[in-house]
Amino acid sequence: WSSDVCSSDLAGHPPALAIIPQMAPIRVLQVGLGPIGAAVARLVVKRPGLSLVGAVDVDPAKAGRPLGAVLGVSPSLRTPVSADIASAVRAMRPDVVLHCTSSSLETVWPQLRTILAAGIPIVSTTEELAYPWRVQRPLAVRTRPCQRRCHR
Repeated sequence: WSSDVCSSDLAGHPPALAIIPQMAPIRVLQVGLGPIGAAVARLVVKRPGLSLVGAVDVDPAKAGRPLGAVLGVSPSLRTPVSADIASAVRAMRPDVVLHCTSSSLETVWPQLRTILAAGIPIVSTTEELAYPWRVQRPLAVRTRPCQRRCHR
């Protein structure tokens, strides 16, 4: 986009979104409903093009409750929060998992492995994933085969 193009140059043309074919919403599974995960999930609910299909949290105060009630948003989000990642991935069939459970790669690796084994891309707030070879080299090397399988 260059600065020498102005809106008058586009007069008579349909808005860009009008000519882009409608895509199905991206199905999102939220893993972790602590303060950060819940905030991320609330943003997903508000974002056009995304559909929050479920959530996972091991907290007994959240697991089993309707997702909308846990997040304090739309009561129409009646899907119960799951306590098990594998069953949630199978049941919800997400396009992507938003993962917000811990900062430690060693702690979250079993969770990530379960998701990656299902071939689901992950976006995670785990800080050690930014450059895992620095702090968790042996574990970082073990994640590579899973990462390759997940790339579509």
